[in-house]
Amino acid sequence: MEGLTLKQFSQTSPLSPGEMQPQIILLKGLPMVVAGATIAHELMHCWLFLQRFPELDEETEEGLSEVAAYTWLTDRINNPEVSKEETEVYI
Repeated sequence: MEGLTLKQFSQTSPLSPGEMQPQIILLKGLPMVVAGATIAHELMHCWLFLQRFPELDEETEEGLSEVAAYTWLTDRINNPEVSKEETEVYI
């Protein structure tokens, strides 16, 4: 696991509705392309949460998040303005 999304509501007062505050945690030191794909994946989780999307089963939400990561990766590979170094993974 390279990243994690925390979804929480904060309540400023007992009478006000909760404010939605997603938080993304990312491992330090990831190669740029892995970090980018992980952020795209986690941002999909945040987007679903912030849109108040109906609760999805874990497999479906993870699948949608993987599509976001895949889309980001293919955009990086197919974009002629992205340098070769930015698309390589060094492990």
